[in-house]
Amino acid sequence: MFLLFAILLLRSAPAAGAEQQEPASGFTTDGGQLDVRVPVVDWQVPNKLGGFLPIFAMMAFGEFGDKTQLITITLAAQYSAHASAIWTGEMLAIIPVSLANALFFHRFAHRFNLRKAHFVGAGLFLFFAADFALSVTMGVSLWETMVSSIAAQVGA
Repeated sequence: MFLLFAILLLRSAPAAGAEQQEPASGFTTDGGQLDVRVPVVDWQVPNKLGGFLPIFAMMAFGEFGDKTQLITITLAAQYSAHASAIWTGEMLAIIPVSLANALFFHRFAHRFNLRKAHFVGAGLFLFFAADFALSVTMGVSLWETMVSSIAAQVGA
């Protein structure tokens, strides 16, 4: 799966020299008054949270079935003795990571080079694909060795 995701990222990277889209501007709005309601309980979300809360909820629920979840399932299958710990850790991490991601990209998306981001992401997936192959064939994982070393340093 790691290799597949690396290939997909490389194939979907924008072409060299492609223009990056600028954020839209100059649209007339209704002044920002929203009528956002929470389903089932019919609670109206205050305007302060009206744009943020639905987007955050979409991001949080959108994480189910994406690469993160598929990789979590792969890791849980690989390390079946610790499957619940892997799943719990991923679930506890996804909300603060999604929040940090939303805030970071809200502020800096216009400065981000999407092509480079695709290549960095593909590089990470390629590293984990190679590490998995090394682990299966040689019984050695560079990632596990590095994490164990850092954990020993922190715990010492």
